Amino acid sequence: MKRRAVIFTLLPLGVCLAVVAGLLTWWNTDLWGRDHFCGSLLDSSEVGAVLEGPGRLKEEGFQERDDALRCEVARDSGPLGDGDRPRAVVSTEFMEGDKPFRSAVWQRRKSMSFTRDALAGGATTQRAWVLLPSACWKHFPTRSGTVPFVTAELRDGDAPPRASGVSAPRRSLAQLARRGAQRVMKTAGCSSAAVREKASAQERPLTPAKTERSTAGDVCRMPGFDIPDSALYPGKAELGSERSTSPRGTAWTCDLHLEGKGKPALTLSASTHRDVVDAVKEQSNRRSSDEEKVVSCSQGELYVGMWVSSSNPYSGLLVERHGRDGKSVAKTFDEVLSSLATSYAEARGWSACSL
Repeated sequence: MKRRAVIFTLLPLGVCLAVVAGLLTWWNTDLWGRDHFCGSLLDSSEVGAVLEGPGRLKEEGFQERDDALRCEVARDSGPLGDGDRPRAVVSTEFMEGDKPFRSAVWQRRKSMSFTRDALAGGATTQRAWVLLPSACWKHFPTRSGTVPFVTAELRDGDAPPRASGVSAPRRSLAQLARRGAQRVMKTAGCSSAAVREKASAQERPLTPAKTERSTAGDVCRMPGFDIPDSALYPGKAELGSERSTSPRGTAWTCDLHLEGKGKPALTLSASTHRDVVDAVKEQSNRRSSDEEKVVSCSQGELYVGMWVSSSNPYSGLLVERHGRDGKSVAKTFDEVLSSLATSYAEARGWSACSL
């Protein structure tokens, strides 16, 4: 009798513990969770590879129109969570063609890599982008000087990526952006055979980047490339270290960290990818810039660019040397870009380029 009483006393406690354990499992894992999110846009495995850690994947928002897409998925740790939930946001953006190469938003390049083929794109450990093919642009409302991209961002709560402490594998973020690009193209009715082939191509690993000391005549691991004396400042901005990606990617960048007070720096970029070149030409129809150029060669066109943040000491050195003479600064940029275009073309086996 006493034993039966003990059993009846412990039974509710056991049931309670089982319920609590079940709720904790529900809140902190994806057991019996959804397989897809945002209208089957993303697989749970793809999102989970970006949003690692405890918590349950939860769709926070989904909007889709002919020219726009926004999908937001977060890790929800339930009522016991701290409220700051890591989330992945996939969306369309209309930007100038060279924005990923010359914007402070994209300048946290410690892990920037680029796709090797098919759709032009790149990724860091906090954001990724894909440039939609130029054959698709006519399917979107005209936005002067801009072209459509699909981006994937990893956020820590409501904090933007630049202020976020979370990170994810670059390939996982790139995969989310690529899924979004495929969906946007399908929704927009961009379905030519060439575009379908480009969108469905299996992406090889992203191009790696390497940091090393700069060497005159071989700057940015580009044989024959050098920074002209007009762009260097003895004792204030001299060759130091560099971080460059492989020239085999759909795009190429090199961050030059010069030796001098305040860490002067500049970013160089280049691409022979047809969509990247067309994107830069599209923005050139709206504005003229001395910081990039499109060069015609026998094999096609290539883009080269040079970007200096207005807050970087190197920008101040340009003003110090040239004053407010825009033509002198433009000449310096042109010398750097011409040298880069020549070396980049030769590295690709291109010839007869008009500088």
